[in-house]
Amino acid sequence: MTKMNSKFENKEGIVFVDDYPLAKAILDSENFQVPDLYGFLSRLEEATDISLEHLKLNIWCSPFFLEGERQQEIRKLYFKYINNTTLKLWKPFIDQAIESVVKTIPENVPFDVVTDIGEKIFTRIARPMLGVFPKNEALFDEKAMTLQRLVEPMLSIKKLQAIDRDLFELMAQLHGTETAIELEGMPTHSLLTALVENEKIPIDEAYALVTTLYAAMAPLAQSVVSLVEYIYVNKITNENELHEIVEKQIQNFVAPNFIHRVVKRGCVIGEMRFSEGDTILIDIRGTVSKAGGQQHLSFGHGLHFCLGAARSKMVMKKVVTEITKKIEVAEIIVSELDLANSIAMAHKQLIVKKAQIDE
Repeated sequence: MTKMNSKFENKEGIVFVDDYPLAKAILDSENFQVPDLYGFLSRLEEATDISLEHLKLNIWCSPFFLEGERQQEIRKLYFKYINNTTLKLWKPFIDQAIESVVKTIPENVPFDVVTDIGEKIFTRIARPMLGVFPKNEALFDEKAMTLQRLVEPMLSIKKLQAIDRDLFELMAQLHGTETAIELEGMPTHSLLTALVENEKIPIDEAYALVTTLYAAMAPLAQSVVSLVEYIYVNKITNENELHEIVEKQIQNFVAPNFIHRVVKRGCVIGEMRFSEGDTILIDIRGTVSKAGGQQHLSFGHGLHFCLGAARSKMVMKKVVTEITKKIEVAEIIVSELDLANSIAMAHKQLIVKKAQIDE
């Protein structure tokens, strides 16, 4: 095992794992669990005079921070409305959205893949599918993107209170928007509309669920940017090869840095001993399979396999097809990572311009 370069390095009680067989054994073992953030927040409220009700509500409506029956309940609800069948219905809408974004990028001047491709594609797909049409889109997106902080271990009370305030503002932005807002070409109602009209779940829980899912889709924008950089750096233009990269080399550009687990019961796996309460950070890009490198944990594993894996691959394949049609070969002018983001491989900017192809 080696430690990834992050602010969590050398923190007592944090163990880094970058070996694929060990990582998979951890994710398969009942001795490890996702952090009990809901329980932790409840105990924190009891021990102090602070309120984290909005944060607790979002955790309660998030399958990412839960285990057991509640987690499965939310996943089933999600897949009832966003599954392989509905993705086929959404594909023409998604394709058109990507085509329209790529069509607007300039051919003869540099452009920023972060703002001109990644963020635009994310919002044009995530909003209609989930029903996230806030009153102030810019404010909502700014705060929603920061919810990735929730996967950081050992957050301070101050940070938790800040996230709680952000969630209050995010949900307030959605109040009254659950009526069937539809964009041209949408094949079905949004998830928010379906939850309210068909499932009759409490409105605040519906807001919390789509807000959490919207924030969870943010890495799609970051992954798209890294993918575009990858194909331009490696000068890949063949469509079949591009699609194969999405399937087989996705760990090279997936946004999340790690999978977070906590040791529920002390145990030994191979030669490694884990103590109860330890935090495990699995380095996604560092985990290398001994079976030729074709296996990876880019979308998680098991009960916590990414809800949006199929959608993400669909989007990425379409992006690489369209952008290489528009600009076959590009020169990287500026590639700057957001070093303050310790939980995802995110670019601050990726400036590219069309390159001349040698005859």
